[in-house]
Amino acid sequence: MEAMQKNAQLPAQFAKARNLVRRYALLRILARILEHDIAVVARASRPAPHGRLLRGAQDRILLELTAIRVAFGASGIRLIHQQDAPHMRVTYRWGGGEHVFESRSNLRQEALELLHGCLHARGSGTAAG
Repeated sequence: MEAMQKNAQLPAQFAKARNLVRRYALLRILARILEHDIAVVARASRPAPHGRLLRGAQDRILLELTAIRVAFGASGIRLIHQQDAPHMRVTYRWGGGEHVFESRSNLRQEALELLHGCLHARGSGTAAG
């Protein structure tokens, strides 16, 4: 009976690990996008007022990335490789096996939705989602 319960929990645990890896990959992409945008704003002759807003979103994303790395350690997830182009592909170890997460979806749209959530998370300390 106990073995059956453990086996029933594995798909839920796998889905949780997979979602954590997916969120981490998207946040890394978004952090890179923000880093580029912040550099462009900083180089402008008259920095735009939204540069501060972008830096705040970047801070929230970096905090969430750190929290996810801690969760990786607690969950036994180890990232092996991440490829962002032409589509997202992350190879990771978890639960005694090697797994691959791939996404051929519109990453730009997902990243923009995530950024929208970060820009509108007032004082939460972490990105929305």
